[in-house]
Amino acid sequence: MPIVLAPKRRSHDAPRIVDKELISLLRFAPAVVIDGPKACGKTATSRTVCASEVLLDTDPDAARLYDVSPPRLLEGPTPRLLDE
Repeated sequence: MPIVLAPKRRSHDAPRIVDKELISLLRFAPAVVIDGPKACGKTATSRTVCASEVLLDTDPDAARLYDVSPPRLLEGPTPRLLDE
């Protein structure tokens, strides 16, 4: 069954150009890397299409799990955001 994605934005958020491209890529690719300068909206953009997330920089349990069993970080609803 194909993944049907639609950006989740609050009513006051402006759509981003990258939204459509991200949705398109996630239909065909098991993973997408979003790279850019600090504080440019990478996490906010990713959150518009993710079903679950792992925040490695703020969740000590996730950071420990990464050290012990990285594949377990992928367990959960998809698309899954892995944010450093």
